Amino acid sequence: MLAVVPPLGFEVFYAAGKLSIEAALAYEVEGTDMGLLVAIKAQGDKNTAAALFLPKAHFIFDDILDGLLDQNQWNYLLRHKFTYAKDGEQICQARNIRASLKMTEGQKSQVEIRLYAV
Repeated sequence: MLAVVPPLGFEVFYAAGKLSIEAALAYEVEGTDMGLLVAIKAQGDKNTAAALFLPKAHFIFDDILDGLLDQNQWNYLLRHKFTYAKDGEQICQARNIRASLKMTEGQKSQVEIRLYAV
């Protein structure tokens, strides 16, 4: 499902699971050749999240995107550059685009992703 998130806009989705939630979100950064991939894992008191900028070419073809959103790739992302919710905000930057990623602790976790041009 594609959603357009306008400047100063937001997107909301809900997920529920008995033991844990794992999700990956892919965003195309309009006007650039970059995309943002976010992996989220909420499990008890060890909520983790990761954000990574990738060339937009990785987002063009469904089979490549499906590969990036594969659970095995999430594990790679979470090991590569991730943050525990208790550690606070994570910042990643590519060129003049900065992403801020925050995740709350606890069972009813919330994730906040903000993109900035710097």
